[in-house]
Amino acid sequence: MSKKRVVLPGSRRQRAVGAETVQPANPSERTFVTVHLRRKEEPLPIAEHGVRFSPEEYRAAYGASANDFLAVRDFAQEYGLEARNESAVKRSIELHGTVADLSRAFGVDLETVAINGRNYRHREGDITIPEDLLPIVSAVLGLDNRPQARPHFRDIPEGMFRPATTAGAMTTLAVAQLYDFPKNLDGTGQIIAIIELDGGFLQSDLDVYFPSLGLATPKVIAVSVDGGKNLVNQHLPDHPELNADGEVALDIQVAGAVSPGAKQLVYFAPNTDQGFTDAILTAAICARESRICRCR
Repeated sequence: MSKKRVVLPGSRRQRAVGAETVQPANPSERTFVTVHLRRKEEPLPIAEHGVRFSPEEYRAAYGASANDFLAVRDFAQEYGLEARNESAVKRSIELHGTVADLSRAFGVDLETVAINGRNYRHREGDITIPEDLLPIVSAVLGLDNRPQARPHFRDIPEGMFRPATTAGAMTTLAVAQLYDFPKNLDGTGQIIAIIELDGGFLQSDLDVYFPSLGLATPKVIAVSVDGGKNLVNQHLPDHPELNADGEVALDIQVAGAVSPGAKQLVYFAPNTDQGFTDAILTAAICARESRICRCR
């Protein structure tokens, strides 16, 4: 007898603004979802100032349990899905399979839609799961890959009229001085994790910018999450409005100017709810452990 299915709370999605249906999603397309699980203990404690958990202590006390992973693996097998990349500290597990099998497993209808001239996998309504998984599963991300963010940085084209009231540009160091940012701290020995959902940077640009401020160029390392890449001008020439390179450069330049001694790990992830969440978890864990994690 089939198990009773229930709605996964918080999973409802509305139709994306401007989405135009192209066709049903390709049932044979292979993809994966990230299933997030409950903690061993809820809620998280409020730690005293200066008290820090080691990754091992956090994993043991608040990571996902082996029994919960087993329940999700059994569910995956029932629907022909392959479980991969189980992580107790992230409380997540990936389920890989075809669009058809993932749709059956989570009770959704997936379609291909066009948003601003680009195609995405899209769903509306709720995700459903077997009732026995309801206490275990907190989220299922990746069925829908519509974009979650858009760039706000804008370049003023050369020669475009600028009002006389436009304020002059200020360097990062000048802004830091206005905010009384400590002058005797440069971030040496620290790691700054930056998350980017699009865009990219060029090392040659950094090597020009920082010396122009009288600073050494900080160490900046691009890290791939879920296939995200450090790519500049990836939306040219068709969609210049989607290019986020200016925002990526701004993030790196501001962080590097006020903390030139810190190492920067720039995590590039797909512009989806799954990519954003995976980037946050990867950055939090890897930067905390002072190592670089490359995720697919």
